[in-house]
Amino acid sequence: PMNQERILESTMEALEKYRGHWPEIAQRSKLSYSWIIKLMNGGTKNPRIKEVQRLVTTLNRIKKGKIQLNS
Repeated sequence: PMNQERILESTMEALEKYRGHWPEIAQRSKLSYSWIIKLMNGGTKNPRIKEVQRLVTTLNRIKKGKIQLNS
């Protein structure tokens, strides 16, 4: 099983691919845009699992084509 650090790292790598869509991803994940910015800038050293899980779920749905991002 992946450890929490690896899950966070892979989530941030996936999120980086969608730079420019972060406001929409935040909205769909029920997170604030500022939370995503802090996460990606290293301002959130130990994010709560619940928040990361919401982000992972949204990113997985985008990857599977279940969510279409606005252009």
